[in-house]
Amino acid sequence: MATTTLRRTVDVVTGLAAVGLVAFVTFASATQIRERKLVQEVAADLARFRQVLAYKAASKQVEINGRGWPTTVGPEWFGGEPPRNPLVTPERPWVEIAPPDEAELSDPPVRMAISPLHASFWYNPYQGIVRARVPVSISDEKALRLYNAVNGTALANIYAPIPDPAPPVEKPEGEKTETAEAEEPNLDPTAQAPERPEP
Repeated sequence: MATTTLRRTVDVVTGLAAVGLVAFVTFASATQIRERKLVQEVAADLARFRQVLAYKAASKQVEINGRGWPTTVGPEWFGGEPPRNPLVTPERPWVEIAPPDEAELSDPPVRMAISPLHASFWYNPYQGIVRARVPVSISDEKALRLYNAVNGTALANIYAPIPDPAPPVEKPEGEKTETAEAEEPNLDPTAQAPERPEP
């Protein structure tokens, strides 16, 4: 009798484990399929974004910079349906225009939508490059794979490299190279004030 009860308990536990495993595999597969579909949607909208930018640059219908690219992007350029990035939350700005100090970058310094202040897309008008940001993921490797898949890039790191510090400026010969160190103010009310030289 005890053996039969134990056998039934083992059978029930094994059956529940099998059902749980099938449910997990089904859920994981559905998640991967949904993510793959979103990547394809964003990649298609990026291609449309690039086509419209190239058309506007070639036709000179908008303000063009010295490098031949539109200085800004208008949602009205897309016939009422601007490109969307459903990988990130919708409450953020649509597109960020790269400032002059990012002119030589091919990818934004911040590639993940870390906060709602980071736009869905990044546009570098100095090179005509558009990139889609990706959400923060469970791992940096997953975020990097997603970023590369959406943008058609082959980056090795999701984080932008830290720029080298500016080299020190050399003084011309004959100029003093001494630097006066700023003294910390003495905030002790009982301390005597330093004597000043008489004029």
